[in-house]
Amino acid sequence: MQQLTTPVFLNEHGDVAIFKSLEAMVAQVEAFDVENGEYEFFDAAGHRLAATVSGYDVTIALDPKGALEAERLEEILRLHFRGLRSHLQDFKQRAAAAASLGELVALCEELAARPRPSLFKQLFRRPPR
Repeated sequence: MQQLTTPVFLNEHGDVAIFKSLEAMVAQVEAFDVENGEYEFFDAAGHRLAATVSGYDVTIALDPKGALEAERLEEILRLHFRGLRSHLQDFKQRAAAAASLGELVALCEELAARPRPSLFKQLFRRPPR
């Protein structure tokens, strides 16, 4: 029997999100979007995750019928890194050089842990003198 490997990933038409747990992922998805097939879900090893909806409640777990799709997750992550903005060039380069899905997952975790300035600070940042 397969076991869930964290972190877990959500792909919404090329927008990728990483979560430390299934519970954190479930808190961010909408039942309506799950029902409409807007998302793809994976664990860090590339196992498909299955989402079920009951009313407004969403449950996500390893798909018992799902095959290992490590190549699909790797493709999604590589496309995600290629699309990063220029100020994240270091991550883009490191992702391009990554030799495995495991390296890409570690890079995603590193990127997710990176501090981000608040939107207020971004909007009202003083220009350099």
